Amino acid sequence: MKQELKEKIGQAIEAVLPELLEIAKGLYENPEIGGAEKQTSKLLVAWLETHGFRVDRDYWKMPFAFRAVRDSGKPGPVIGFFAEYDALPEIGHGCGHNLICTASMGAVYGLASVLDEIGGKAIVYGTPGEENIQSKTLLVSKGAFDEADVAMMVHPTPDQTAIGGRTLAIESVEIDFIGKSSHAGLAPEDGINALDAACAFYQMVNIQKQYYPETNVHGVILETGKKASVIPDFTSLHYLNRAWDMQSIHALKKMMVDCAEAAARMTGCKVEIRPIETNNAAMLSNPTPFEAPAEAD
Repeated sequence: MKQELKEKIGQAIEAVLPELLEIAKGLYENPEIGGAEKQTSKLLVAWLETHGFRVDRDYWKMPFAFRAVRDSGKPGPVIGFFAEYDALPEIGHGCGHNLICTASMGAVYGLASVLDEIGGKAIVYGTPGEENIQSKTLLVSKGAFDEADVAMMVHPTPDQTAIGGRTLAIESVEIDFIGKSSHAGLAPEDGINALDAACAFYQMVNIQKQYYPETNVHGVILETGKKASVIPDFTSLHYLNRAWDMQSIHALKKMMVDCAEAAARMTGCKVEIRPIETNNAAMLSNPTPFEAPAEAD
């Protein structure tokens, strides 16, 4: 029986594979960044509706998110698949999210083909803005996936095939220094140089981060001033902190706050620190091997 179901699922996926490959190619050629996946989500929703799924658009009032379901009407497991489909600014689909969404759509369609035999529901959750909005984190907090007994996805990698792995926790931080502008040639002493504060902060973080093992701290200065003849009164930095646990993430954040406050005191600037995106905790993997029970004769 199990082998028959596997064959039926495989045949269903093979039947729509050309359509899915065409969608993946189209998304690659027309990427949309997180929070702006208007045409992308429209295309995916249209395909799912055409193939018999009932779709809730803007799921949990999140633009371009969706929930697409096929319900057998019988008792059984509720199996979910995640579809990511955002691209990176200037790079496009460098992380292969055009493949993630189409792989999940193929998998949910294959599972739907055997629902009459096994019961339950097959659901695909469209989660926009994985790279910046981190919608799954927000949707989890709302209980958007509580109905699913299990939810899964695949992610392309360039050099290996694996059933799982680890991902670092990540925090995004913006640091703004506010000073006072003045003419750099005539009255530099009347200014408060926000660029000096940003440079001091950047160097202090670089010195400190070596003392936090198995972490990654990387930042850029986005705004530095407009003209060399004017003391800059505003600078802005964006940082990404990564670690294997939230305790280390919190330690990195405290270090950055300390450095920012020190740089502000040194230069006379004010400093504002705020999160850019929702934090993501590290992914916990369970490597315990699973052995399916033997089939009865």
